[in-house]
Amino acid sequence: MLYIFFLLVIIIPGLVITVGYFLSRIIYNVGLNPDWDSDKDIEDRAKVIEIDDSSLTLEIYQAAWGNLELNGIIGLKGDDFTCTSEKLLSKEKNKTTTVKRSYSNLNGTINEGDKLKVSFWPYHGTPIDRGVEYKEIKYKSNIGMMNAWYTEGRKSTCVIFVHGLRDSKKTSLGLLPLFKNLDYPTLTINYRNDKDNPKDPSGLYQYGITEWLDLEASVAYCIKNIADNVILFGYSMGAGIIVNFMKMSKLSGKTTAVILDSPNLNFAASVVQNGKSRYGIWVAPFILTAQFITSIKYKVNWKALDFTKDIQNIKVPILILHTTDDAWVPIHVSKDLAEKTDSIDLVEIPLGNHCKGWNADKKLYEKSVTDFLSKNPH
Repeated sequence: MLYIFFLLVIIIPGLVITVGYFLSRIIYNVGLNPDWDSDKDIEDRAKVIEIDDSSLTLEIYQAAWGNLELNGIIGLKGDDFTCTSEKLLSKEKNKTTTVKRSYSNLNGTINEGDKLKVSFWPYHGTPIDRGVEYKEIKYKSNIGMMNAWYTEGRKSTCVIFVHGLRDSKKTSLGLLPLFKNLDYPTLTINYRNDKDNPKDPSGLYQYGITEWLDLEASVAYCIKNIADNVILFGYSMGAGIIVNFMKMSKLSGKTTAVILDSPNLNFAASVVQNGKSRYGIWVAPFILTAQFITSIKYKVNWKALDFTKDIQNIKVPILILHTTDDAWVPIHVSKDLAEKTDSIDLVEIPLGNHCKGWNADKKLYEKSVTDFLSKNPH
């Protein structure tokens, strides 16, 4: 009887609090801390065991999300190089997994024995490296100067790209040639907490609660200098920024359409999804405790970070592109929104994981975007 008492009153609650505290630190570092070194985070990693002029043979020693095994477009990054890999040429599974991949756009030097990881972006550099002329522009937000890439187009509606958590303007490099061909001008923006940009006063990522002001500043610049209207294109956390802009800004009426890739519209749901992907389903019972500790320790308002009701109030057409195997942001949130909301079209893309639908199936992704824009001309 005494054993049961200790188990129920001391041991189990103590375990829940201890694990919850540990997970709250992970939530802070991975999801809230703008100074977190992303190289410390989990990603596919491998060693180069053979190299020729067009292919790399890699021995995978850390298979976090499966992107090295994706037969699609990914970026690779080592200590002394970056490059693009557009195809999986072969794969062998024995004690370890060995893949052979194409590579191009090499910047730097690759040697046998080098270690590498999958990078955030399939392409590195600037739009000129993708054959798109651009200008660096600056715009002023309420906390300071921000910067963006501007590319020209003859249409009177400008596409504004809003990247996701701990990402950069390089997110748009894959799609810029498409929008050049469609003749849209574009702005690819930065916002607070990005490298070399002002910090949010909270010291945290706010998932759209404050970042929408930086998007508003870019829309104001765009309407004054570039175009009559805007299309907003957001990745992951960028979706929350866009939805809160549409809710809060007097300039939201200048938006004619919204395109969202793997939209992180409910941070709490994404924490659950990511926790289970990293550590297994056993972690789910401890996440509520971790969220409670996070709300106290880091002043996170979980309810305010749920934009799923707000997006249903947006009147313009919305396209959501979401991979079915997203381990970061659950696709069931996007499915639920598409079922409830007539203005939302959902395109599901097999494989690719988080924000890599274009990488996994460029043809389907770009056709979906082109068809959406043709159906809703701007």
